[in-house]
Amino acid sequence: MEASGAKQIIKIDLHIVDDLAMISIVNHGTVPKEIRDRFFDKFVTAGKPGGTGIGTYSAKLIAETQQGMISMNTSDENDTTTVSVMLPRPQVANDTQAEK
Repeated sequence: MEASGAKQIIKIDLHIVDDLAMISIVNHGTVPKEIRDRFFDKFVTAGKPGGTGIGTYSAKLIAETQQGMISMNTSDENDTTTVSVMLPRPQVANDTQAEK
């Protein structure tokens, strides 16, 4: 949210497909070209006062710890950035199996 401009709409979508949950966050603005290839690397930041470069790195670690993936797509044409997180859905035993 901090990367989006003031009073800009941030779109958050959740899609469930089979055993995967996909969360997409779309905001206005693009990731600077010089860090796009390293967006999820530790200590990577650009043009953000006080930025430490561990926010997206931490998000990557959290997603991977849960056997998930995280990706970023930025569009200069549309002036948007999308961060997508795919996580496996937990396996839940149905009630009859849980009672056995």
